[in-house]
Amino acid sequence: MKKRVLEKSWGGRGEHGFRYFDYERKGKNLIIYITVKDYDDWGGKSVLQADKVKHMAFPIDGRKITREFVYECILTAGKELKEEYLLPESPDELKI
Repeated sequence: MKKRVLEKSWGGRGEHGFRYFDYERKGKNLIIYITVKDYDDWGGKSVLQADKVKHMAFPIDGRKITREFVYECILTAGKELKEEYLLPESPDELKI
């Protein structure tokens, strides 16, 4: 089952969006999900411009799923998946 560890938003009136960071354990892997939802205001209505979920698997290799481990996986996934905007700045931001 996916566990949400962080939600971030950007912008205000006009262009704005959200980033959601989730993880789940599947077998011997930790799967990191990065959800991107970007909006633009058209005539006073928010119109969804981007709605995508990218994911990447990391081998657990007997490690405990700690805040620091999930943080490192999120940073790596963000860089590899080219979703580096609004990544967490420290493990303390994660709700684990």
